[in-house]
Amino acid sequence: MSVPPSHSPGTYFSDASVTPTHSILPSSPMPYVDLVSRDDYVSIWYTTNSRHNCVSTFDPTKPTIILLHPFSLDSSWLGHTLGNPRLNEDYNMIAFDLRFSGKTIERPNARLDCWVQAADLAFACEALHVSRAHLWAEETISVNIALRFAMLFPEMCLSLALVTVSSPSERRQDISLALDQAIRLWCFAEDLDTLNHAATRFLELTAGADLDIDEIHQIVAFWQTRYPPLRHTRIYGIKNSILNVRLLGLSSLSNTEASKHVPLTKSQLATIYQPVLILHVCILHLNGYHSANGLKGENNPTHPLKYAQQLREDLVNSKAMLSVIKGAAGFMGIISSSAPALHQIYVDFLGGLPSPPSDPTDPDCMRRALGRLAELAADPSIASRSLKSPMSFSLVSYGVGQSKDLNVLMQETNTEFSLFPPDRRSLAERKFFERTKGLFHRRSDSRLHIREGSLP
Repeated sequence: MSVPPSHSPGTYFSDASVTPTHSILPSSPMPYVDLVSRDDYVSIWYTTNSRHNCVSTFDPTKPTIILLHPFSLDSSWLGHTLGNPRLNEDYNMIAFDLRFSGKTIERPNARLDCWVQAADLAFACEALHVSRAHLWAEETISVNIALRFAMLFPEMCLSLALVTVSSPSERRQDISLALDQAIRLWCFAEDLDTLNHAATRFLELTAGADLDIDEIHQIVAFWQTRYPPLRHTRIYGIKNSILNVRLLGLSSLSNTEASKHVPLTKSQLATIYQPVLILHVCILHLNGYHSANGLKGENNPTHPLKYAQQLREDLVNSKAMLSVIKGAAGFMGIISSSAPALHQIYVDFLGGLPSPPSDPTDPDCMRRALGRLAELAADPSIASRSLKSPMSFSLVSYGVGQSKDLNVLMQETNTEFSLFPPDRRSLAERKFFERTKGLFHRRSDSRLHIREGSLP
């Protein structure tokens, strides 16, 4: 099978001829990092706060922060963090688009899980010569990726900041089923009203119903233009990543399929020694109810406070800190009303950490990481996998990883409703005259007239 073409025109790779490697290919323009191997392909897009938007202009005297965006969004939503004056002046910052998000280009693979995406970060940092960094992770998938990155690559991770912790195991059955129905309705929407309903429902189930109406409109509009039904392979790719960390408990899964959805255990979390800051949402209501510890948030089914508290207790070797942001809503890292409070706490947290060492990256870090993964998974065969592919870090078995959903979706990509006309520009980006093209025509008197036969 041939590897999909990269973003560079005229650049193609073949599994039969390419040597497994991970590097910035000569034909790969920034800001992309191409990771090419026999069983995988991904071109990771990134942005920085440096001049000319490249890593080569980073200040070597400043620590680096890696930013991971909320799931189903991309790095363009991290403007509040990238533009924060205190962070921008004192730190080098780089934000990556995860797989199936933003401008990153990937080949669908049912074996994708958060272990693989943690390896993506390590390969990208190695290619960009980013030896050590603090991690800022927002929402479900990013938080799971950050935790796994700290386990596998402790020499690269200086600290973790986890914004909004979700359930590490199966959610309530009704929420899981409703989320699955919303995704299926979204992927196979036949008109704009259906797409609006599916996207709004998906937002309620993931971020909660407490967002401001303007913020809801912005997020839904972003999803409609970036993830239309025509590109439903990306939506199912995000869903597959969630399933592979057991964040959903769909009744349609067989026992064999469910065996791969294993959350992190206490013994695995105990291997994290880096300082950890947990920032969690706490929704306040006017009914006067408060939980036993004086904080309101247990009634929020999408972000229960108890999971953040449990994670802090399980991180026994990392001196984890929990800070609850009262009155915030889901996706609070991208909301202008709550982002400043998060950044203030984070700046104070970073200020209390010791200066990072300046040692170069360990050239044998991938071999060590596979060895750690073999110990965590109690599977010695993992240590003998290829050191050149992020898919070597997957804990999804080959038999289970042959997803029927992805195979079917790849064949039906061109059959669903799309907001994009043939010129690939959304209706919102087109001028009024372009939207009415075909209905009106201009006569010699310079006036627009309805074209004959254009109306029923």
